[in-house]
Amino acid sequence: CIEEAQASGLAVRWFNHEETGTSDVVVCTRNRHGLFANLAGCFASQLIDVQRALVFTAPDGYVVDSFTVTDAMNRRPLTERQIQSLREVLQSVLMEGVPVQDFVARSKNRLFALHQPRVPVATRIRFDNTASRTDTVVDIETGDRTGLLYDIARIFAEHGVDIVSSHVVTDARQVRDSFYVRLSEAKIEDPAVQTVVRSELESA
Repeated sequence: CIEEAQASGLAVRWFNHEETGTSDVVVCTRNRHGLFANLAGCFASQLIDVQRALVFTAPDGYVVDSFTVTDAMNRRPLTERQIQSLREVLQSVLMEGVPVQDFVARSKNRLFALHQPRVPVATRIRFDNTASRTDTVVDIETGDRTGLLYDIARIFAEHGVDIVSSHVVTDARQVRDSFYVRLSEAKIEDPAVQTVVRSELESA
């Protein structure tokens, strides 16, 4: 996967799991600021729910991001047609520089019906600077909905916050996400910055 990404700039792999109604999508490309938000936006624009996400960045600057996803409308694995559409959007956003928000906006009407949390869950956001030597860990618990991961990642990106790694888990329509993040290659220790980011995350 990484060798293909090094040669062409982008590699996508996918595997279906009929027994769980999910697909695994692996994306390999060069790391850059806002990459995770772009990836999450591509999924949201195609009405694909992300149930789990793992991020790995190799020493050479290439990432291997693995997502467990499902069709948001029908709760089933992705079809070959959906994968092809996703590949085209990823190519446009990551390789051609088309803003991912353009694709999300085109899906606005279809996303609207899926935009409310499916289960009412109190939102809790916690910044932890003790769990990691180099990163701030942001733990988020809230109700799941289509496009939620994109909204979270977009807010981080808008504030210059880089996601170093993540652990995204959806269980019974509730998400429990942990993001290891840095701002200007350091922990987010300024209470004022934490307050602003937390407020915007809560609003989203």
